[in-house]
Amino acid sequence: MHKINEQGYVSFKESISDFIHGLIDFKGITTRRGYLFPMIYFYAILFTGCNLLFIFTLMNINGLAITIFEIIIAINFIVANLLIIPVTVRRFRDIGFNIIITILMLFFAIGICPLFGVLLPTDCFKKKA
Repeated sequence: MHKINEQGYVSFKESISDFIHGLIDFKGITTRRGYLFPMIYFYAILFTGCNLLFIFTLMNINGLAITIFEIIIAINFIVANLLIIPVTVRRFRDIGFNIIITILMLFFAIGICPLFGVLLPTDCFKKKA
């Protein structure tokens, strides 16, 4: 298993590589930049899929084709949401959120999670000794 240990400057290539290698690993460190690039990718996929669905609906294409496309978009959306959970958990732990706050945020505030992950610095809420 590839250890995720981002610190300092993280390139786009490195952040995507760490995102892919850490899909099922909740351990390690994720920087703000390392969190930002997967979020941009996630929202680009979401935005593109929703726009294509809207365009196909407006074009009034055959009902079966739209239904198949809707199923593909729904599966893509579910998979994309599942894939961003580990990177979000790593980032929130690095910020200093405990696991209960992280779970509540993932269930009830998934839309604003990227704002917290990108804007808050590492160790923001960790108690200092």
